[in-house]
Amino acid sequence: FNRTAQGEPYLVMELLKGENLAVLLRREEKIPLERTLSIIRQTASALVTAHQGGVVHRDLKPDNIFLSRRTSGDITIKVMDFGISKLLHARTILTQGSRVFGTPWYMSPEQAQGLEDVDHRADIYALGVIFYQMLTGKLPFPGNNPPAVLYSVVHEEPPPLAHLCPTLEPELVATVNRAMEKEAKDRFWSADEMVRTVAKAVGEKWKVSLAWDTAPEFI
Repeated sequence: FNRTAQGEPYLVMELLKGENLAVLLRREEKIPLERTLSIIRQTASALVTAHQGGVVHRDLKPDNIFLSRRTSGDITIKVMDFGISKLLHARTILTQGSRVFGTPWYMSPEQAQGLEDVDHRADIYALGVIFYQMLTGKLPFPGNNPPAVLYSVVHEEPPPLAHLCPTLEPELVATVNRAMEKEAKDRFWSADEMVRTVAKAVGEKWKVSLAWDTAPEFI
């Protein structure tokens, strides 16, 4: 970023080719398990980096997960739009935790309630929701009325993943459910811990999913 010779400000950004996860979900609805695991793994890796830097995204959703296709054919997940991100321990008007920021369908219960102690585990919750959506083709708390959705996020339980996807490994179902726990303390402490638990739950399918990281047919 800088200014031109004429004094006009500019910002140079990476040119990405591909599509975001929301587009993929609209086209395919449910995502095959191996592809889902690849997306979750790479998204979690991005969150680990952000969280280690003291940044909470607070608006993680399919629209902000971009499937970037490189000239080599490799697929790289880019987590975008940190526009309402929160610096941990910051208390400025732009980063304070006690205001309701985010997209209702992917907001954690603590965000929905406007609580002050919103930390990186809010992103873990959103990642769990995205995981649930890719596996089932459904949002855990659907609806077009944001206040009603937020109420459900805080007070209700989603349709059981085990019923919607009866062939999933019980350990994987438990992993997704843990990521979406109402209380932040009951979720995974880190995105890395979540991924390691997923890998253990799916066994050999984890190795198969690695191939999707470089699959041109992603997009």
